[in-house]
Amino acid sequence: SAAGQVAEMVENKAGDDSEPYYADFTKKDSSLPKPVVDLIYWKDAKMSGAVLGAGLVLYVLTSFRGYSYLSLASLLLLTHLLISLAMTLVARWQGKTAPQGKPFQLDPEVGKKAVEHVNGAISWYFELLRGQDIMTAGKVVGVLFVTWTLGSWFDGPTLLMLIYLAFFSVPLGYKKNRKVVDEKLAMVQAKLQEIADKVNSKIPKAAAAAPQAAGEKQD
Repeated sequence: SAAGQVAEMVENKAGDDSEPYYADFTKKDSSLPKPVVDLIYWKDAKMSGAVLGAGLVLYVLTSFRGYSYLSLASLLLLTHLLISLAMTLVARWQGKTAPQGKPFQLDPEVGKKAVEHVNGAISWYFELLRGQDIMTAGKVVGVLFVTWTLGSWFDGPTLLMLIYLAFFSVPLGYKKNRKVVDEKLAMVQAKLQEIADKVNSKIPKAAAAAPQAAGEKQD
């Protein structure tokens, strides 16, 4: 029964703090880099608060003050360039060696991982189109309906800001209330699985190929 499935899922998963039932960004095989994980879990409250505040300031400037992203990016780069040149000129005027900063370099592995994730997402989507997993297809339909509804309520920048705020609040909230959340989500999971099983049972299966087909061809 659904109640038994819920009890078993909660007992096996939600009761174990080291292995949460749903995705945990702190796992070693997580696709998120460690600095990002530290940010969303507020390992360094000052750094996380600074990044969150910077995003809020950017949202206010673009949505309420009329600045565009291009103008803000140009202003930041211009300010950085002028300050760096001023520091270099002052150092030379004082007879000191100008500070030599190390240029920022992207890790080539990041590009490879990004391509792997994109290819994996494309393969997963084509499997979804073939209807091999009705349960997952139903979840995707529900998520798309929710995103379509949110898109009709909010504009693009507001949606991005909501996602940004969720990025800094949902993982930490889940970590602090893991058992309760897992129990509720396990109940939903069991109910959805029950519905998916009923739907799958009513879908006609393809008839198996007759074993005599090969022999008839030879005759």
